[in-house]
Amino acid sequence: MATVRFVSCTGCHAEISDDRKTCPHCGAEVVPALTALELAATDDTQKGVVKQLVEAERENNRLVGVVNYLKEENQRLQSENTELRKRTGADTPQPETPAQPTTGTQPAPATGAAA
Repeated sequence: MATVRFVSCTGCHAEISDDRKTCPHCGAEVVPALTALELAATDDTQKGVVKQLVEAERENNRLVGVVNYLKEENQRLQSENTELRKRTGADTPQPETPAQPTTGTQPAPATGAAA
């Protein structure tokens, strides 16, 4: 079974499979996951380091995609919240109600010193 490799789209930064020719989101051309650095590695140590770098780059690209998604979702939720507030009148300032005078007996003032 072949390992599926993912790359970050150069157009929209979405994480997509490297076997695609174009990004399904924005139509940008997909850059192959095999980089010049990978091709230049000659021994096992270099290949190991390059593999770690490539994996770190992929993780970075994945996280950029997650952050972009969360930003879009936050904007969508803020818009929904604003729309709900408009529909329910939650953004309309409510008139202040005047304080009601208290009724009842007031304690009598002290008339002398305590013995």
